[in-house]
Amino acid sequence: FRRLWRALGCYKSNTMAKKSNGICQLCGTHGLLTDDHIPQKSLYPKQIRGQIPNFNTVKACAKCNNGACQEDELLKVLVGNLASSWWDGKLWNSTNSTLDKNRRLDKEIALNTRTEQVDTPDGVREVPVLTLEGNIRQQFLLAMERIVKGLFFQEFREVLTLTRIISLYHPDAIHPNKLQYIRSHFNPSNWKEVNGGTCKYVFTELANGEIVLYLILFNSIKLHYAIIKQAT
Repeated sequence: FRRLWRALGCYKSNTMAKKSNGICQLCGTHGLLTDDHIPQKSLYPKQIRGQIPNFNTVKACAKCNNGACQEDELLKVLVGNLASSWWDGKLWNSTNSTLDKNRRLDKEIALNTRTEQVDTPDGVREVPVLTLEGNIRQQFLLAMERIVKGLFFQEFREVLTLTRIISLYHPDAIHPNKLQYIRSHFNPSNWKEVNGGTCKYVFTELANGEIVLYLILFNSIKLHYAIIKQAT
């Protein structure tokens, strides 16, 4: 049983993990905590992990640390297909290995993939395009929100979900005046990065109490989040 879960990247040994009591930095519950990698360590092929300086971690409860297997597997596959890094080949091989072992995920990916004709220097070619819809989209958003919650706590020392909600947005979908307002508060010197620059982010606090996060993962996945105070 444990060998199977190790193969799927879901089993985490509790014998070697350093544990402590406290508040989970992802959900706010009190209990026994272990180090949880943010971004997820599974995104990095084993062959190159020794070359990533100081993996970023937060303190998380067992539910948060061990309960995101399927979402993390999906995120790994998406990153493996989109990432721009010096280990692209190893990342691609790691992604294919994940799909070979996780047939359920492989089936979901296949059902949500279509082919499109794309102009290339060699002429028009058909390429596979994955559409983020339904369950695939939900799993992707959950995996990314875990990263957001971890980075938010490290930035503000506050458990995000206890006082705020996360809202993904696209700059083209908001009013130009609102976009200009956000940009007027943006300070480019506030950019930070973890895991050897594979995760870059900047939090921007607005005058109205909202916080905007711009997150770049592996130089290819770029997302904007509005982090809004919950109504009291």
